Amino acid sequence: MARLSARARVRLAVGILRNGSRETAYIEDVSVGGLKLTGLINPVVGQVLRIHAKGAIFDAEIRWVRGNSCGLRYLDGQSAGDLRRFLSVLPRLTDGKTKSRQVFQELGAGGTM
Repeated sequence: MARLSARARVRLAVGILRNGSRETAYIEDVSVGGLKLTGLINPVVGQVLRIHAKGAIFDAEIRWVRGNSCGLRYLDGQSAGDLRRFLSVLPRLTDGKTKSRQVFQELGAGGTM
């Protein structure tokens, strides 16, 4: 299956809240529609996670699981401010990589380094 949008590679530790428990996981890449996460214990397709990252809090649903990785889709109808605040810090974390800059422009997160 072909990717629908470009991805920016990052490695960012984030707090995850699910089922009343908190754990740490890592965002590995980000796109316009979602992100790839590693390090969750027993992720389940369909679970909704509350993600705490860089001062922002947003929700995303697990769409697929492969081994230690899972793909998440940002939920519709949540505060665009928190998601935008999170996305706005990502360009600084990618060391100015060209492909990442394109993704952040698509996300509306700038792209200035």
